Amino acid sequence: MDVDIKVVPSLKGAFKTAHPGSITPIDGVLPLPLSSNICVKQVYFPGQNNKINRYGSKIEQNHIHSEVGCLDWARILLDLTYGFIEDHEETHGGFPGTIPKLRFVEAAIAESKGGEKFFLIEEWIDTSDAPFMKYINNARPVSCIPRSAPEEIQNTANFLCFAQHVQYHVTKGTVFTSDYQGTSRWRGPDQ
Repeated sequence: MDVDIKVVPSLKGAFKTAHPGSITPIDGVLPLPLSSNICVKQVYFPGQNNKINRYGSKIEQNHIHSEVGCLDWARILLDLTYGFIEDHEETHGGFPGTIPKLRFVEAAIAESKGGEKFFLIEEWIDTSDAPFMKYINNARPVSCIPRSAPEEIQNTANFLCFAQHVQYHVTKGTVFTSDYQGTSRWRGPDQ
């Protein structure tokens, strides 16, 4: 794995930093999206003056494993949503509304040779043709997309709100995915 772990403020989230990198598999096979350009993420906790502090290897490993587990559950819940739609179409006919074909990024865990550092690696999302945007955040289960957005973007945001309701309903109020984000062909209100 080749990565510059210098922190770029625009690529710093609430508890992870993101770094562009690349990977060349030596032994084993990685999913195609992970076999070239990747996004390498590290967990951190803020210190004084918003300084980035890294965890020790055991805590870092636990956080990274938890992140991959969350991605796995998110995939399962999205599949559950599409299954709900298929069941509806079989019993009631066509499904009302637009159903976009969405997916989560491929991800894996990388470990340094000595096992002192752990990284979350995700497929690189190319934003040269489509900006990265937040559809739904963690604070409220409603769309973050402005009403001025094109219909395609509105439909995706509405579908993701619908997905949350399906997930909550089918799991009997146990779980749903929040913080939906990704790319779109829409460039924003100033397009």
